[in-house]
Amino acid sequence: MTGDAATIEEVSDRLLCANSAGISDAWPVEIEARAWCRKADGTIHELLVNDTSEYGSFSRRIKVSHSSWTLQNLDFVRSVSTAKRAKEYVSSQAWPRDR
Repeated sequence: MTGDAATIEEVSDRLLCANSAGISDAWPVEIEARAWCRKADGTIHELLVNDTSEYGSFSRRIKVSHSSWTLQNLDFVRSVSTAKRAKEYVSSQAWPRDR
């Protein structure tokens, strides 16, 4: 996307706790040195980065396929290649309510 650290961190957090369908509906939290995803209603789900978990499987699929996806979507990549454009794109997405 861009070299803007804040934007990259925000997208990473949101993708990490996207559910298995790819809906970003929770935020990552750490409880007793373990990673969890907390939804706006307060429910907490364990974050397991594997192929089948409710929270963590989508993030894993994104990370595994990111390089090939990027090469197939260069027009989109170019459209968010500056910090300003990337922030505008991230802000325009439907995300869960802030932490």
